[in-house]
Parts: sequence; C-alpha cells; structure tokens
Amino acid sequence: MNLSGSIERMKKFEDKLGITFNALSVYVDDSPDEEGEYSYKVSGEIVSEEDEVEHSIDIIVVFYDSSGSIIDADEKFIMEEDFMGFDILSLSGFLRSNDVDKVKIFPKKA
Repeated sequence: MNLSGSIERMKKFEDKLGITFNALSVYVDDSPDEEGEYSYKVSGEIVSEEDEVEHSIDIIVVFYDSSGSIIDADEKFIMEEDFMGFDILSLSGFLRSNDVDKVKIFPKKA
C-alpha cells in the first residue's frame, strides 16, 4: 500500500538544519507476515545546498494510526563528517498494524 500521500514533513526543522527531503515514499504491506506484522519501506533523498551540515543529524520517521496514536518510529543517523550534500533515506522494518493514517518525517540535531 502506497502511503506517500500521507507523509507530513516538518519544513521548519529541515530549514533549521540546512537540509531538504525530496522524492519521499512510504510503502506498507497490505497483508501481515506469519507473525502478524506488516513490513514497511521508507525511501527518499536528503539534500543540502552546502556540501556539509553543521551537526550530525537523526532522521526520524513516526507512524500514526487513524486515532492519532503512534504505532512505531524509526530513525537514520547521519554523521556530520560523512554528509557530502546528498544522501539516501532508506529504512525498513515491521509494524504491528497497517492502519497507518500519517507518517511524519523530520530531522533533529543528534
């Protein structure tokens, strides 16, 4: 199930840390696996106009259900010295439910 239209970005946080997310996508399986969990895949680009960032960054992805409760969260850590102005966000894992209403993606200073 393509949930890319349910992505909510926090542009203010992106601006503050000097990065932008592009080409974001979120997919969650329609059917559970044998353990009753639903696999997910989050992908996108992390771009900066500069060749570097001032701080290491955590990219946080939070999954919300239709009642507004958090189902799960995941993160990707980017070290300041490893960032060259472009990186790929690629996270995958499993959710207890596929009742995903919103996916919030935002950066924070690590």
